[in-house]
Amino acid sequence: TPTDTPMPTATNTVNTTPTTTATPVLVATETPSATSLPAPTTTPSATPTIQTGSPAFPLKLAADPNARYLVDQNNQPVLIIGDTPWSLIGQVSKEDADFYLRDTAQRGFNSVVITLVESHYADNAPRNFYGDDPYLVYEGGVPRFDTPNEAYFAHADWVIRKAGDYGLQVILAPNYLGCCGDGYVDELASSVNSLAVVQAYGTFIGNRYKDFPNLIYVWGNDTNPCGNNDSSTGCTVSQKINAMAAAVKAADPNHLHTFHSSPEYSAADIKETHNYSWIDFNITYTYLPVQGNVLNDYNRSPSMPSFLFESHYERDWNNASPLDTRKEAYVAILSGASGNHYGNNPIWHMNSISLNGINDSWKNHLDDEGRADMVHVKNLFASRNWVALVPDQTHSVLTDGYREGSNYAAAARTSDGSTVIVYTPSQRELTIAMNQVNGSAAQAWWYNPRDGVAQSLGTFANSGSQGFTPPTSGDWILVLDNADQNFPTPGTAR
Repeated sequence: TPTDTPMPTATNTVNTTPTTTATPVLVATETPSATSLPAPTTTPSATPTIQTGSPAFPLKLAADPNARYLVDQNNQPVLIIGDTPWSLIGQVSKEDADFYLRDTAQRGFNSVVITLVESHYADNAPRNFYGDDPYLVYEGGVPRFDTPNEAYFAHADWVIRKAGDYGLQVILAPNYLGCCGDGYVDELASSVNSLAVVQAYGTFIGNRYKDFPNLIYVWGNDTNPCGNNDSSTGCTVSQKINAMAAAVKAADPNHLHTFHSSPEYSAADIKETHNYSWIDFNITYTYLPVQGNVLNDYNRSPSMPSFLFESHYERDWNNASPLDTRKEAYVAILSGASGNHYGNNPIWHMNSISLNGINDSWKNHLDDEGRADMVHVKNLFASRNWVALVPDQTHSVLTDGYREGSNYAAAARTSDGSTVIVYTPSQRELTIAMNQVNGSAAQAWWYNPRDGVAQSLGTFANSGSQGFTPPTSGDWILVLDNADQNFPTPGTAR
């Protein structure tokens, strides 16, 4: 973690003085044990409480069709703070999986994305750490998906269940297709895996996992159904994805489904192009400045819950820094996303490959700066009414200093005007239209995204324009609250 920077005085942080201070057979021999799912509920609570602990799984769509977030079984909104250990089932032992999951939960994450069957990113893929092959029958080297090996899937059950024990949702990829020869797209296209075969596999998956509460399904994975630039519903792979996912949904109506596309696409694009009625909510994947795709998703009609699923990974091939991963999380949420999944090399592949010159253990990177900073994202938004934040797309709140591209400062205001939050990736003056903050005065704070420490700047008149300049270089967050409402220090419990 970085060295803490001494906090400045108020007069050093703003440009004016504050007004005041202040077997081929697919029937399982025994249903894996898991906590039974609660009965679905549809009536929302009158005033949603912001979720800070472990959600009551499974997550679901809110009763309000305009809600831009998922809720738990108590109808409480859930801010997704996710990590990305894709190879956790395929690569490591139970002991190491437990080590990872415990550490991840303790750091404030509430979601992990995992591939059910690895074809590439495991030392002995597709076999797991114990040598269990996921499939019993191969024809011409192609696995038949309707011949699952009980030993393999029993291990997968254990990992998913253990994640739930730690309060972690698993976003599970039942059939990872991949972008570039690193998935099962060719095997899915093969005649070995006919529509009947993939439907049988989908039914198997749905029946097996329908009683695991902490589960969401994600399809595709780093590709679009008919290739990275597809615009057709007619390809064989698209038809088989549709059949497989629909079979899961028919056997297991209790869990949500989404789609992980090629970069610069969203699940909503795939749903529209391919008529996938089973896609329940949106996720986006981008390597461009995230505000473009996230705001585009926010402005879709009808609206869908959406979060940033994948972008730059810390220490990955693109040399993403902790600043990059922090920026993407904050900018995404302030642009209308209901959360973010962080990624890290080598955690995502659990040392199954050598990437970007990093060859030491994934365990050595659990405390990497960007990963450690994700708890500060969670704490900040949990301390304010994040579900009511509206992105400042017209710059009526942040009137100057917002800039563009990778240096974009993202601002959002709650619909009732009680809070304004601005994230800037670099030091510059931020000009705020103070009448956008309700109340008799505006309480101002700087929040440090590197250590989660906030400092009060006192109160300011909520009229005219006010400039605020971060105390040091690097990224900072400005929080302005209605002073009459006595909000807690940013990052502390409400």
